[in-house]
Amino acid sequence: MSKPFVGIDGCHLKGPYGGVLLTTVSLDANNGLFPLPIVVVESELKESWLWFLELLHDIVGDTRNGIKYTLMSDGQKGLPHAVSQIFPIAYYRHCLKHLLNNFKAEYPHLLLRGHYWEALCSYSEMVFKKGMNGIAKIDEDAANWLTTVPINQWAIHAYAPIIKSPHITNNMFESFNKWINKFRGKTILQMLDGIRYTHQEKRNGRKVQFWYLVPWRPIPERNCSILPIDVVAP
Repeated sequence: MSKPFVGIDGCHLKGPYGGVLLTTVSLDANNGLFPLPIVVVESELKESWLWFLELLHDIVGDTRNGIKYTLMSDGQKGLPHAVSQIFPIAYYRHCLKHLLNNFKAEYPHLLLRGHYWEALCSYSEMVFKKGMNGIAKIDEDAANWLTTVPINQWAIHAYAPIIKSPHITNNMFESFNKWINKFRGKTILQMLDGIRYTHQEKRNGRKVQFWYLVPWRPIPERNCSILPIDVVAP
């Protein structure tokens, strides 16, 4: 793991034993997926998240090279409270795509969505306030609904400036889920071993791709004529 940015998610298993796979994914220096601890639990409860995050904390600690971690999730049940309990000094972000889905469920007005993205994706407070005012003009309750969540968890202009990560959604888990989709119907041990093997294969593939990106070529010898010592070139 190179960047202090960690995404957290869970997906239901299709195997004979059921359960939920809790996963954490970070990014390496080339913005490639770097899976962290994964566990299998019965369901997504606060107790399950607490146990899982304690394992994660034992591995990564509170900071990465002195920088606080930023954790992003879809806001699953019990997860935000578990994060604040196990990682009290970490920055927390909501996936803006899932926040929008919850927002649309409460306030389905189509015009609100444009102002939503204008406010959340702005890099200045002035544009943020402009988008929020647009929401309030259409439906004041919708603007109040957004402000019930701390602004620094969903508005880009309020993100901690030390974390230079462009991720505003948990879409990296869509890529990760494609890795593991073929293993979700297997038994637990077969699934975990398959995920481990796939991760190693992906990592080795990146190394090979890097080394062959600029293949080594011998420098061609130059045909330089050697002048006699007593001859002066013009």
